[in-house]
Amino acid sequence: MFENTTLLTQETWNWKLKQVDKNAWKLDLSQPVGYLYGHILLCDNEVLFNNRDGCDNLFRKSN
Repeated sequence: MFENTTLLTQETWNWKLKQVDKNAWKLDLSQPVGYLYGHILLCDNEVLFNNRDGCDNLFRKSN
């Protein structure tokens, strides 16, 4: 995982996307990942993990 051009972590995670209800999803992770908590919002090539009690984490697909 990179922030700007700096490597933050290099790990392998297994995950499954599961639908909680009509408009909500969650990730089932093989191990806890601090960057992947909160409401999941998808738009084009971005995914935002919106943690109402802490920091949000935005990821953009890179080519």
